[in-house]
Amino acid sequence: MILIDRLIKPIVALALILCLTHPANAQERTLTTAEQFAYGSSAFDRFVRDSYAWTNVPAGDIPPFYKAFDTGSRKVAEDARATGLSEKGVSAYLTSEKARISAISDVTKRAAAQTELSATIFRVVKKALPLFSLDRGFEFTSATELRERQCLLQSVLAAGMLQKAGVPAGVAMVWKSERGAISNLSHVVAIVRLADGADRVLDISSDRKTKFVPDLPHQGLYLSDGANGYRFVEPQYDDSHRITAYRLTGTTQEVKPESMRPLDTSFIRSQFFYYRGERAGGHLIWSPLDPRSLTISVDAFTRSLKECPQNPLTTYMLGKVLAWQGKNAEAQNQFVAAYRLYRAQGRVPDSAQEVYALEASQQAKDR
Repeated sequence: MILIDRLIKPIVALALILCLTHPANAQERTLTTAEQFAYGSSAFDRFVRDSYAWTNVPAGDIPPFYKAFDTGSRKVAEDARATGLSEKGVSAYLTSEKARISAISDVTKRAAAQTELSATIFRVVKKALPLFSLDRGFEFTSATELRERQCLLQSVLAAGMLQKAGVPAGVAMVWKSERGAISNLSHVVAIVRLADGADRVLDISSDRKTKFVPDLPHQGLYLSDGANGYRFVEPQYDDSHRITAYRLTGTTQEVKPESMRPLDTSFIRSQFFYYRGERAGGHLIWSPLDPRSLTISVDAFTRSLKECPQNPLTTYMLGKVLAWQGKNAEAQNQFVAAYRLYRAQGRVPDSAQEVYALEASQQAKDR
């Protein structure tokens, strides 16, 4: 017994040291297949080719976007403080960063390296695509020809680059900004799942003039819960803007970052088609209204919902377009469906709630 006791005590002590050094909530964080779209992968390439097909620009065997972005990134590498990018190019640079970060065994140091790389990629994307366009910036063809970007494209691009570098990242929608401004899912950011168990927002739309501040602490995000669909949540931040928990909107329940997931590729593809519908004709479809733009918009929104029927924003906006076309019965069906999606996902925007109430009132009068 004395011998056994002497053998067991060192083992127990070593186990305690390992637990303290590598806590359970800091295990390697991964992405599901549905969340993966590493830069240059088939999933990422599908986003790119969708853009070329929608804008009727030939994509060829290798879409011109890749060469254009690689050239642009090399030119801004020094200014963006991306050591090695100008010599290696985008793909090789990200591969080398993956090897560097994966070699870091300490969880805290690895998370710091992931955060640093996120900021570097933030600078590269913002400098390589310096122009912002709400009307065209979601198209990879615009990124190629005009060096334009918009919140969805820049977030998908940054997250895809991080994935290529071995950093688990994805995208999230924003319903409440860092200043508390509330919207109907009007913005998109990248979300980085750090090795230390926390999440961090990467927002390339940051307009701080003195320095790049990629991790704006937005107060309301829209993510996947990995089981039942999508969810409105309220991130809980520490002093360094790391997300340490999410509060489920409409409740007092808080969950760990691991319980929430980035949006999957079906939702992302759906959102690209949403913006094509919202900006049909090269402008907001309601400013001004014209029959041709509304027809294009219905086509884009229909394709959006084919990709992800649970996208509440597209469901709601399709109802508005149908109403503008005078198809009131179809519009009412969309408003009811949108209201139910929003409610199931934790929050009904004021605009959707008002439209639903008006339509319900009208239906009651018609009976």
